[in-house]
Amino acid sequence: MCFGLNKDTSVKKGQIAHLDRKPSNNKLDNLCFLCLDHHNEYDSTPSQSRKFNIAEITEYRDNLYAFIQDQISNPKIAKGDSDQGDSQSCTFELYERRLKIYYGIKALLDKIIATDGVELADFRAFSTNTEEAYFLFDEAFNNFLSEIYRKAARLHTTGKKLKHLPAGAERSTVCEEEEKIINWISESYSELRKKMKKFTNVR
Repeated sequence: MCFGLNKDTSVKKGQIAHLDRKPSNNKLDNLCFLCLDHHNEYDSTPSQSRKFNIAEITEYRDNLYAFIQDQISNPKIAKGDSDQGDSQSCTFELYERRLKIYYGIKALLDKIIATDGVELADFRAFSTNTEEAYFLFDEAFNNFLSEIYRKAARLHTTGKKLKHLPAGAERSTVCEEEEKIINWISESYSELRKKMKKFTNVR
């Protein structure tokens, strides 16, 4: 729960909790290490607030396991020695701020792939969700971000053109341009993940 609620990975004193609150059920999937405070909170019956349920605790536990496994599977990144040569470690607070921007970028990409287009409202959301990027990433990442914006803007323009262009050579040219942009957007998913790795090495 410390990790799920606060991204806290510091050493804790705690106990093994039975998620179904039945001490006789010692199946591995029913067990979870909780700090003393969260164990008391999980087993208590609150009079005002909602009680944590098994699904929530299981999700927090699985997220923590995934995080630890990622650190084990990527020792170079965990040690600040990635193949990129200049990976930057960051606090959980900074990680969360950067991750929020990642999801803001991904939301625009998802919209384009799902609908083959983009609306003005999507640009406003993109600008709002990524406005901190200038302060949290390097120049190369922000140039990539600007390129996504330019491609999306161009896609918006081509979409408006196609609404009024009759069949013919000009329409075919615009369709080809639109297809190239969508293909670029599709390929940018892997590029985005690759660039994000540099900035999500949590210390």
